[in-house]
Amino acid sequence: MSRLMAKIASWGSLAFALFSIACGPGAGSDRRSGEGKSVNTNIVFNSNRHQGRVDIYVMDRDGGSLRQLTKNSGNNWGPQWNWRDKSKIIFVSDRDGGAQELYIMDADGKNQRRLTFTDGIEETWPSISPDGRFALFPRGKVNGRNCSPFCGPHDIWKKDLVTGEEVNLTNSPASDDLEVWFNADATKIVYTSDRDSLSPGNGVYDVFVMDADGSHKVNLTKTPDIAEDHAIFNHRGDKISFARGNLPASSGSRDWDIWIMHIDGTNQSGALPGIRRRTTARLGRRMTRSLFTKQTSTLT
Repeated sequence: MSRLMAKIASWGSLAFALFSIACGPGAGSDRRSGEGKSVNTNIVFNSNRHQGRVDIYVMDRDGGSLRQLTKNSGNNWGPQWNWRDKSKIIFVSDRDGGAQELYIMDADGKNQRRLTFTDGIEETWPSISPDGRFALFPRGKVNGRNCSPFCGPHDIWKKDLVTGEEVNLTNSPASDDLEVWFNADATKIVYTSDRDSLSPGNGVYDVFVMDADGSHKVNLTKTPDIAEDHAIFNHRGDKISFARGNLPASSGSRDWDIWIMHIDGTNQSGALPGIRRRTTARLGRRMTRSLFTKQTSTLT
């Protein structure tokens, strides 16, 4: 198993299970629709429980009704619902033997189809608009390095899932743009980028927002030697949660705190003080993001 797969196997189940709970529609509702059927599942996640291969599963909030949705020779990970009715799941797979590509399927695992066809280029960690119309994802060259999505550069792309049109929203070849998400009405996008870092390419990211067409990019955190990552809107779209390193990145710190701010970058505060992970940087940030999104999904 590659280093990427090992990382996915180690934290994928927890990260994406909690992440999907946070990003589902109304809290307390267990009924989800998909292709005209009631889908009584609230959690979608990836796991390597079957022969060491990473696949996508769904289950109820109480752990019941566990079902495996992907069954092929490749690895399948990074699943995300569309927020509004959880009828679609977008995810990443290497099932066709090449670079990581994007796929989409119905909530019950049917109608799996490939969305991207980019040899030598990979797409990773996608999200989907609440109505299921658009996909957002980082895209970057493979360059023979088995470390994506943790080495760049990547740009943020948007794909119209009806027309197939793709647009590069950031188009910054010297920087790395990752961790992308729509707000509730798909008019704003939050993402992380190292374009304003003291040394682009060193993994020190700031949190940015932009309009859905890629215009009006704004750096909300402006901390060139303090890393922020895993930014996401709350359901109302007026607040953003993110993970922040509590020491300068140059110090080699692997501690992360959980923060929240308004959509304009004001009122930044630590939302969950004391929750930190002393582990590899990205593993810590992924778990921190999961805990934070679970906490902030009901913020008003």
